[in-house]
Amino acid sequence: MATINELLDKYFQGQTSIAEENELKEYFDSDKVAEEHKPYEAMFSNFGQESQITNPSKLVLHYEPAHIIHKNKLRIWIASASGIAATVLVALWLFGTQTPKDDYAVINGKVIENEQVVQKLAQARLSKVNRMLARNLEPLKSIERVHENLEPIRKVSNISDKINK
Repeated sequence: MATINELLDKYFQGQTSIAEENELKEYFDSDKVAEEHKPYEAMFSNFGQESQITNPSKLVLHYEPAHIIHKNKLRIWIASASGIAATVLVALWLFGTQTPKDDYAVINGKVIENEQVVQKLAQARLSKVNRMLARNLEPLKSIERVHENLEPIRKVSNISDKINK
């Protein structure tokens, strides 16, 4: 098992010989593959199938010249852009720009049309946010005071550094 682990390490570093690769292939073709090596089993079994190809010159490769590929990509791009443009036009036609009928606000799922009520509610919410910010910024003010009190110490430290040089 340690030998197989060492061979796998060498294999993935590209340092195995043909004999060592054959040994790995035989191991993975056998029924004695350890559970920790199961993930590699499919990879090494594919190598066996590739070795059964006797005449690689009989393989038919499909080749398209570069200008044909470019034309196909251009056609796809044009078709995609046309589809998007058509979708946008249909959406604008269906939904259009609708002007609001009256001024209103929706608060807690209720439509409120009274402007004064809406302004009072907005002012109350803004006041609440302002109080929360003021409360949460208190620790920052004390940190700022500490920073200000440390400034003379920093100046003395800078002067002593200049003197020591």
